[in-house]
Amino acid sequence: MLEALFGNIGAKIKTWAIYLFVFEALGAIIWGIFLMIEEGAVGLLLILLGPIAAWVSSWILYAFGELVEKTCLNEQNTREILTILQKKSAPKGNPCAEMPYTPYVASPATAPASAPAPTPEKAKEIISAKHTIDGEHWICGNCRRKNTLTRKDCWYCGANIADDNT
Repeated sequence: MLEALFGNIGAKIKTWAIYLFVFEALGAIIWGIFLMIEEGAVGLLLILLGPIAAWVSSWILYAFGELVEKTCLNEQNTREILTILQKKSAPKGNPCAEMPYTPYVASPATAPASAPAPTPEKAKEIISAKHTIDGEHWICGNCRRKNTLTRKDCWYCGANIADDNT
């Protein structure tokens, strides 16, 4: 029921913009005819300029409908791209493969007083046996994703660089 009322709302807004233009243009012409009988030149001016004004005034409503349509299309395309990327980027056999991508961010209320991120040299010293180093990155043993050596927690799953029990 609601889908019938509100589904494809962008196209409905654009249709109403067209109806509004036709209604205003016809109204201006009819009113111009009546004014032409009584006033003469004013009625003729309304007949000529009324449809143009109606057309210009319908642009905003039509553009809004176009914006709504494009926004819905962008959201749909973004969801499809994220689904494809999540399936491609997850290693085979990874239990996190079906989890949506959400970087770990501790809330200020639960976050412990954190020490500054380690330097790359310090990170190489404290990295656990579960994680590996690949050039300027450490690869998380939990989710197999790369993190810079200046991060102390995995950006993707939150595993600590020094934690062997992740």
